[in-house]
Amino acid sequence: MVAIMEKVFKKVSEFSEKEQEILGHYWIKEINHPDFIERIKDEMKWDKSFSESQDVLEMMADKALKEVREACQCPPVAVISSEARNLLKIKAA
Repeated sequence: MVAIMEKVFKKVSEFSEKEQEILGHYWIKEINHPDFIERIKDEMKWDKSFSESQDVLEMMADKALKEVREACQCPPVAVISSEARNLLKIKAA
């Protein structure tokens, strides 16, 4: 078994029997879906696309924030908490 699945099953083992049962039924339903592999491939494609475009997305976000700040005269991004900035991946002005 690959390491990630070992982590998954270790975490699931912390759930109640009822929760494990529900999760098991959900997983079986998902895995048996005719488009399961195609959906995974699609997710992988999007993950790759987003990971390769982070610089462009950050640049677009910076531009949008600048435009919004100029339009509404909002305070600079530096006043946003560092936790919120990390969540939004915004660089301090």
